[in-house]
Amino acid sequence: MYQTFYISPDEEIISVINKIKKSPSTENALIVSPGALILQSIINLRLLKKESEKLGKQIMIVTQNEQSRRLVEKAGILAQSSVAELTKTESDQDAARMDFCPEINGNENENAEKKIDGGKKLAAIGSKNFFDNQAIVNSKVIESQPRKPEELNNKISNPVESDRNKKKINISDILSAKKENFSPNPARSKTEIANQGGFDLHKERELEKLFRAEIEKDRQSKKPKDKSANLVSGKIKKVSIAFLSACFLVALALGSYLIFPKAEIGVLLKADVMENDLVLEGDKNISTSNLEKRIIPAQVIEKEDDLSLSFDATGKSAVSDQKARGVIAIYNEYGKNSQPLVATTRFLTSDGKLFRLVKGVTVPGMTEMDGKTEPGVIEAEVIADESGEEYNIDASEFSIPGFKGSPKYGKFYARSSQPMIGGGSTGNEITVVSEEDINLAKSKLESTLENKIKEEIKKETGEDKVILNEAISKNILESKPSIAAGVAARNFNYQAKMKMTVIIFSQEDLTRMAKEIFEEKREKGKLVSSLEKEGIKMKISKVEIEYGQSDADFESGKIIIKAASKVALEPEINLENLKKELLGKNDAQVREALKNYPQVDKIEIEYWPKFFSKQIPRFKKRVEVKAVSSSPPLEKGD
Repeated sequence: MYQTFYISPDEEIISVINKIKKSPSTENALIVSPGALILQSIINLRLLKKESEKLGKQIMIVTQNEQSRRLVEKAGILAQSSVAELTKTESDQDAARMDFCPEINGNENENAEKKIDGGKKLAAIGSKNFFDNQAIVNSKVIESQPRKPEELNNKISNPVESDRNKKKINISDILSAKKENFSPNPARSKTEIANQGGFDLHKERELEKLFRAEIEKDRQSKKPKDKSANLVSGKIKKVSIAFLSACFLVALALGSYLIFPKAEIGVLLKADVMENDLVLEGDKNISTSNLEKRIIPAQVIEKEDDLSLSFDATGKSAVSDQKARGVIAIYNEYGKNSQPLVATTRFLTSDGKLFRLVKGVTVPGMTEMDGKTEPGVIEAEVIADESGEEYNIDASEFSIPGFKGSPKYGKFYARSSQPMIGGGSTGNEITVVSEEDINLAKSKLESTLENKIKEEIKKETGEDKVILNEAISKNILESKPSIAAGVAARNFNYQAKMKMTVIIFSQEDLTRMAKEIFEEKREKGKLVSSLEKEGIKMKISKVEIEYGQSDADFESGKIIIKAASKVALEPEINLENLKKELLGKNDAQVREALKNYPQVDKIEIEYWPKFFSKQIPRFKKRVEVKAVSSSPPLEKGD
């Protein structure tokens, strides 16, 4: 009993083999739709035959395409033209060895198998040499005996009885019949053969349509038998892919090189620069610019800030007493009242080394800052009570022995941030803070503080704001060093406090006013470019301002701004129209075309590939045009 499978057009060979493997029958008929993948290659068919033999299965392929049947038979597989050849009747068996009719309902008839040629099945079915032997067997023509009219009438009038006489043929029987050289009578027409076999073209097409839907693919991985062979095959495959990829890239590059050239065109325009003197007024009392009165808005800003920086001491001093010296910071955590300390006030380290104040100082009281209480502090110079190198101590903490036994002891204390120096033998030199060090520190600190306040004002008002030197009023509220000149120290701090008042205005407002004044003078014929005189229409491309000496009145909040504007002019040109006119032209044609563009000084063309083409491409997208000025920006014209 054979098993029937319907193969969809896009079903792959692996799926077909899997169906045969899972089939409970040893004989299987594959009804294949026209144009199916498994009929596209004889390799697929041979693989199908080989795998079927391994599984001990016999297969037959049913297809209506004659060329496909030839390919199937060439692969050694039994091929039939339709499902009509898979069934037969007992009466037809006597007339012809095999006539088939379709059995769509799938019912099995009695006497499923009849012995052909003496009831002997071909023993070699499924062997490797079976189909090779078949090709050399003598072909015999077995003619079917003509039927009597009564028999035909009987078949038509009693279809039920006819169906009972039909029985399903095993693939083994068909193979046996083929082996015995069965061949249809060439004298019979195709219509007659089809009618006698019960073939219904409409049913055949409906059946094919029914099983044309795609069947789910079930791929089964197989382990390679020869790992070394697969490894070599894999390496060859990788090398082949790499080689093909390289060839593709080379071909692509060559195609781009030869087929898709491009050009970059730099258009150098004639240009001019003109200057115009400006006298404008900035006023804090207005909010918008007035071209007629030449006034722009201004602002008056006040800001206060302080700064403290550390500087190196560079002075030198010879000491005769060889006592160590240094600077300490004295703290008051006792109360809000200040505390005076006289010269020679003692300060003692934890290891018993005694230092004394060189000059009397007043320690400020505690202060409140941001809700926190901060101790009062002041720096002062001290000197060791005795000479010797052992007093050259590192940064330390000091107590005041004079307050011992009172509530102030422990609340007044001192710390040094730098080592004490100078203690030692006669003739040694020590580093001290000189007057020059203090003056230099003062100048640097006040300048740094001024710039700091300017930046803070710009940050608050906007980076566009202009602060002229003449519009700055400075008031130094505090400026002093942490220690006096002549004190032994390697470095010292300088601190200052400054209040600044400035009159500021917007750079954008002034530049816009400069443009409007320039355009106004051009319209009146007072400022005309040499290129405009040649009939070339010019436009402003850039404006720069150079400031002169200005005057500020801080009480009224006004400033007189004196400046010179430099205006860069370039001709107007439609680059898209120029590009269209240059497409496809060579160098000589380009020069001719530029005669219609007096505003163009010259053009520079860069081709790609550089040595391949000397003609601008015809494709618009392959050409890029950029305009640049032929003169350096903002240089005054002749």
